[in-house]
Amino acid sequence: MVKKKKAAGHQATGQQKSNFTKDEIYRKNCLNCGFGYHGHRWEAHHVLPGVVFTWALEQDVDECIAESLDTTPYDINDANSLLGLPKLTAYILFYQNDPTMQRPPKAKELTTTMARWKNGSVGMYQTDIDRLKSKAATDPGNLPVHTPVNWGHTEYNKMVYKKLDDEVFEPLRTLKAGEEDHFEPQDVYDEVNDIKNACRSDLLARGMLPGVVNGALGVKANLKARHDSPNKKYWIPLCMVDVDEPAS
Repeated sequence: MVKKKKAAGHQATGQQKSNFTKDEIYRKNCLNCGFGYHGHRWEAHHVLPGVVFTWALEQDVDECIAESLDTTPYDINDANSLLGLPKLTAYILFYQNDPTMQRPPKAKELTTTMARWKNGSVGMYQTDIDRLKSKAATDPGNLPVHTPVNWGHTEYNKMVYKKLDDEVFEPLRTLKAGEEDHFEPQDVYDEVNDIKNACRSDLLARGMLPGVVNGALGVKANLKARHDSPNKKYWIPLCMVDVDEPAS
């Protein structure tokens, strides 16, 4: 939680807007983040999404959040603020060519997923399918999926906002109301950065959670086993946070 300090002058950076919204090169930064983003069907995830700061600023009646963020150098687009996460299609395409996937479930992958795409049931045309298959899919490992967003991203945004509101924004509002006490910019940066590190650790750990498929641990084991137990909760380690069953 942001600590009280005796009132002190703060030098505004003038970067509040750009530091807390997506820029044009964050994807390039994510290539060097040290946490993934490995090619076809992958995306760069802002560990603290820009939308949560937008929500905070929309409710920032006396501008204490804007003024406070403007004094901290935290940038959601820096390499150390990003995490590479695969799309669901990265897993689908990879496992169709995975030599360790036994033939029966592999056949189901080809006849269900690709057939659904081909007949347009998910709004895809043949040219889209051909483009998807034109590049080799990298093994996504054990990581939750970034999109579709109903696999946890929407709820993840709400969770991150609550963490920031409880531990940073609300204490800043309280300090703003005081006459003698104020915050130090380094405190704001440290608290935001700590929340970012915790959220990233949680995401990396989720990919190794057990599903409910023969006690399988992690994304890969659950995906391989899901055709044997189609009614089990194989999707648990694939979701960014706990959600009810996501859309297929």
